[in-house]
Amino acid sequence: MCEHLGYFPNNPLLNKYPSISKKILIEELESSGIKLLNNKSKEGLVAKYNALQRKYINPLIEWDYIRLEKNGTRPIIKLTQEGINALSFLKD
Repeated sequence: MCEHLGYFPNNPLLNKYPSISKKILIEELESSGIKLLNNKSKEGLVAKYNALQRKYINPLIEWDYIRLEKNGTRPIIKLTQEGINALSFLKD
């Protein structure tokens, strides 16, 4: 799969992370200005993980765009071939 990620040279996130942890994904989303929680929510880390899982990870798994693989005790998020195909459709 990693060899296919080179197909997206204008996507620095994909080039930087062929697979990504939830923690790094939360950091990248927040640095891009994407809020996982609304202003009324508690800003706890557990709340951010739950929001990430509910809003993004679960739907993308259902659509077969990503899969979770165990890396020790923590899951790593990886693109599936279907996810790569969707990104190629959406690329600039």
